Amino acid sequence: MAWVARQSSRSARLLARDGPAIVRGAALCRAGASNGDYKRAAARLLVDTFVRDDMVLGLGGGEMCSLCIEEVGQRLASGRLQRVRGVATADAAATEAAFHAVPLVSGDDAATVPVSLAIEQASQLDIEASAIIMGVESEPQQPQLLRALFMAQERAQQLVVLVEEDKVWRRSAPGTVPDPRGGDCPHVTAEGHNLLDLRYDGGLRLYGEEEPYHQLEDELLSVPGVVATGLLLGVAAAAVVAQQGSQGPRILTLAVDPMMSTARHQQEQRTA
Repeated sequence: MAWVARQSSRSARLLARDGPAIVRGAALCRAGASNGDYKRAAARLLVDTFVRDDMVLGLGGGEMCSLCIEEVGQRLASGRLQRVRGVATADAAATEAAFHAVPLVSGDDAATVPVSLAIEQASQLDIEASAIIMGVESEPQQPQLLRALFMAQERAQQLVVLVEEDKVWRRSAPGTVPDPRGGDCPHVTAEGHNLLDLRYDGGLRLYGEEEPYHQLEDELLSVPGVVATGLLLGVAAAAVVAQQGSQGPRILTLAVDPMMSTARHQQEQRTA
């Protein structure tokens, strides 16, 4: 099974199968309703600030991730970036990388090469809790959530998220998301997991009490068969916020819990 936890109009996704598993780290982008210039500006800011020569990038699916891939491809073609390669965490990202001539790490190396920066698409961001919710959107492609979560938590040395201004929030709000997955609307991922949407209409509550994200995640992961949730907690270093109007995109610094990222912790151990 795969679940999405929803806080009123907000959602987080969970994956499940016959037995439990644990996943962990990446960089995130948020897709919106249209391919506007303000989203392209946010993609450019992310590449300007975080992408350097010789990096290996984790490339996720989604509209703004595609804009990041396009920007990297243009800079490689012009010589502004050199020797940048990618590891795709979504089939759509592999297609975009090929179209924009961004070379992908191939063969066995794709599963083992160190990843400098992972780029994924964040659905929502709670900046006070440094909590990212992934996999809410189901169009145009269903999310390949498990691959994205593994890249974000286990392999990437740094996580940066792209998110639209109206998806940055600090507290719950009224409203619901229509057509939840599961029940009469099943969806099975390419990896063979079921996606389920969990809806929370009165805040993120366990046994009647509102709880922090990590307690909610621990409870959900304790359910037999649950593989992962759509929550990324304490692993993003920054968020690039796409804003319409004259202000342009901005960068938010987020609190990182070093122990939440296995890749980051192992790198610190090797350099200590």
